[in-house]
Amino acid sequence: MCLKPLRGYSYAIDSAKGQHNLTITKFNISTDAGTWICRDGMIGNGKLSCNKTVLDGPHNVAFEHISPEYVTEGDGLTVNCTAKCNPSPCSFSWTVRNDTVSSGALLSLTDISSTQNGNVYTCTVNNTATPNSTTIKFTLIVKDRTERMSALSAGALSGIVIAVVLALAVPTVWILCNRKMKKKVEDEQNVLNTHVTKEEQNEANNPALSHT
Repeated sequence: MCLKPLRGYSYAIDSAKGQHNLTITKFNISTDAGTWICRDGMIGNGKLSCNKTVLDGPHNVAFEHISPEYVTEGDGLTVNCTAKCNPSPCSFSWTVRNDTVSSGALLSLTDISSTQNGNVYTCTVNNTATPNSTTIKFTLIVKDRTERMSALSAGALSGIVIAVVLALAVPTVWILCNRKMKKKVEDEQNVLNTHVTKEEQNEANNPALSHT
């Protein structure tokens, strides 16, 4: 009989097939994974052993390091699809419009053209020991190189305009400030001149007030 006579485990003999079957109701990786021993009776001969493992995954499927959604025409792009499977490793494949473009985890695109804009690239991950599989995909957006150059030119032009505006603004502010200060001095001089003229007129009209 098989050891571990606990709840959740059942044992049966299939005489027709000559098999001894152990059924685990809910396999728990922390307690059930590992080596199991089966023998005829508690101390009987014919000791057999078998190893039980968890067939799990694929899970944690993702693109490594990057979010591949934008490239410029003529550039290249490398995308690595990652996942975890038990037993390891997982198997990978890349498809676009149902055509396989890579049989591994790595997708490498070179000299990307505008005709690839909008292509949906799908990474399919399989657990080699089970029929389980999952997919992850991204849509490729290709920017035209002339559009990029136009954007750069627009940015450069904006920088030039800002530089010119600043170059004109500084002297203009200085001129206005200088004019304001000059006018203030002239106004003060005019006030002083007006005051002196009035005193001279008063002395002319009233000679007695003049100093001898």
